[in-house]
Amino acid sequence: MTGRCCESVLGELLRRNVAVFGIERTGENEIVFMSGARNRAAVTDVLKAARGRGVRYRLTALGLPAIIKKNSRRVGLFAGIVLSFLMMYASTLFVWTLDISGSERVGEEEIRSMLSEFGLSEGTLIKSVNADELRSGVLGKYPEISYLTVRIAGTCAYVSVSERTFPPKTKKDGAPCNLVAKRDGVIIRSAAYSGLPQVKSGESVKKGDLLVSGIVAIGDEGIRAVHASGEVIADTTDEFSVVIPLSYTKKVYTGAEMKKKSLGVLGIWIPMYARQEPPYGDYDMFTASSNAEFWGMRLPLRLRTSVFLEYARVVCTRTEEEALRCAYDAYGEFKKTKGRITEEDTDYVCSGTELVFHATVWCEEDIAEEREIQTGVRTDPS
Repeated sequence: MTGRCCESVLGELLRRNVAVFGIERTGENEIVFMSGARNRAAVTDVLKAARGRGVRYRLTALGLPAIIKKNSRRVGLFAGIVLSFLMMYASTLFVWTLDISGSERVGEEEIRSMLSEFGLSEGTLIKSVNADELRSGVLGKYPEISYLTVRIAGTCAYVSVSERTFPPKTKKDGAPCNLVAKRDGVIIRSAAYSGLPQVKSGESVKKGDLLVSGIVAIGDEGIRAVHASGEVIADTTDEFSVVIPLSYTKKVYTGAEMKKKSLGVLGIWIPMYARQEPPYGDYDMFTASSNAEFWGMRLPLRLRTSVFLEYARVVCTRTEEEALRCAYDAYGEFKKTKGRITEEDTDYVCSGTELVFHATVWCEEDIAEEREIQTGVRTDPS
């Protein structure tokens, strides 16, 4: 608005009780002010009346109604806005992210596979998730999971798992059994804590021979089966052999690596790269995935990174001394499984391509091994 009478225009508006605000002088003879849309007619009358006094003006509509009116013929714009709101609403009906906690021995990706098998993954319709059926399905098929809970908040499914700890497998206490020889030997001494001894010192036994019987007589009542126990120490002989090649292939990483990323949306992985396979002949691949984040906010997207490490197969050679050292290392592990070694005899032969190591050991060890009795005899009620 320009002219000398701009102040009189404002005075007239105030006399008519027309609210004006945002008054700003933008030039020596120019001001800008705003008023509500309902005052448009009154403002227009005052400005038209002031035109004869040299006042020039321009009216501009602002706000949402003005924007809607201005773009009323742009059907595509409004259709896009409506569609975006519909998509935002539809997105609240699906599971966007899985938050898994409590897993230590079982990997997160493995748990995700279990859940997907029974109907829970990114992109699953929330109302189709039945937590009780999901729990019973996973626990019934995967014994390594002892408990599982599912709680859906918003578009995130929070899954908590407990892993089962399996006790070591042992024979049932009191189950009827015999003691048999687990290898050939000559009996040194035997002691039966329960059951009937079947061998004496100096006797030779073969693998599988009965040492202590779990079938015992009980007077006139006949026989009963008991849990035989005791120890039977025998002189045993065992053989050990190992072949160590002087030439072998070793995997050596070259240092070349390539990383590829994929974006997971509702369980669908979209590659973020053009070439599918790395340009390496031999390589190892390691994969890790996590939820994408933006400024600390967890997004309904998963980011998977695959790392490809190139390696070369290098032919290496051992000296005779190195090969013999490898053979003795393996022999040392074998001796850890034996009882008290009383004598041992070792020798080796080295050709141009390999070293053959052989050992014979004599030792004293408990050769008794439990074997369950599979009979229909009456068991010991005690």
